[in-house]
Amino acid sequence: LMMLSDVDNQQVMDGPFPEFSISPIQRSTIQPASVELHLSGSVSIRAGRDLLTIHHASNSSHLYRNMALPYEMERGGLVLASTIEEIKLGPGLAGLVSGKSSLGRLGLFTNLNSILVHPGFEGHLVLELYNASPGPILLQSGMPIAQMSLVRLVTPASSPYKGKYHNQ
Repeated sequence: LMMLSDVDNQQVMDGPFPEFSISPIQRSTIQPASVELHLSGSVSIRAGRDLLTIHHASNSSHLYRNMALPYEMERGGLVLASTIEEIKLGPGLAGLVSGKSSLGRLGLFTNLNSILVHPGFEGHLVLELYNASPGPILLQSGMPIAQMSLVRLVTPASSPYKGKYHNQ
């Protein structure tokens, strides 16, 4: 596992053949071993409290409704939230998404399941946010919400990601 540093991240973005792009980007969001990601202008919350029957690979988008930010997330609440940033990874890079410790210490857990961003992914990342704090948390557009570290693959992927979340 070879994680890229801030210097490496800058090189893969600015090189003659960029392997990674993120838009919009501010230099201040490039951390020593990650890039900071920010909350977009809305979240998706589950509509209703009916029993869910899980079907592998089923589309769950009909279960959610969009809510504009700011949004008061109740204790025990789960929302889906996308990043402002659009990500593009080349076939030789993968991304690892994690929450911000400053938010975790307040009880906001970010990205509960899907930490891997596959080589070839293009689009806005959708994160799972869970409020484990004793009270509500106000989610606001533009707030720092997660961070993504880049990992160089030993060999570039022969079949970069083109799955159902490509260009979301």
